[in-house]
Amino acid sequence: MSFKESLLNPKNWFLSGKDKARFKAKRTYYGENLERALADIDFSGVGDEVGKKLAHLEIDKKFNRINDADYEKNKATLQGEPYVTVVKVHMDPEKPSEGAFELDWNQKFVETLVTAGYIAPTPEQIVNLWLDEVCANVARENGAIFPDEMEEFKHKMPRKVKSENGKVEIL
Repeated sequence: MSFKESLLNPKNWFLSGKDKARFKAKRTYYGENLERALADIDFSGVGDEVGKKLAHLEIDKKFNRINDADYEKNKATLQGEPYVTVVKVHMDPEKPSEGAFELDWNQKFVETLVTAGYIAPTPEQIVNLWLDEVCANVARENGAIFPDEMEEFKHKMPRKVKSENGKVEIL
């Protein structure tokens, strides 16, 4: 500990409020406990609860108490933001096209989907509706045409026509 941080420094004799609490914490704790104590001091005011929780979340991440995915989800939740991520992709090696996505989301994500018009009895079903629509849109962007859309696209599809001279023309 340097002189500047010690009790021998007269400047430290007259500390008050948060400065005094921070000085005491630095003399009492170290490592993770010090960081938590300083966060509690820094966010001890009225309305600082979210700030304190975010600071503790940062400390949890720094000291590997939580993984990156839990950190991102909890951070978004504390900030009132929607969160969704792919946890795992399940694939049958014998039938690769018959796979599944395992998703994780927070309540704000479900609320955002409901606001956008997705209605279902459970949050899981709401998210499934959304994922189905996203997958269908990706397929459409890559040229897929679904059976219920065939009439709409019939006039856009190229047609082969055999002319009188025996040649095939594409219209």
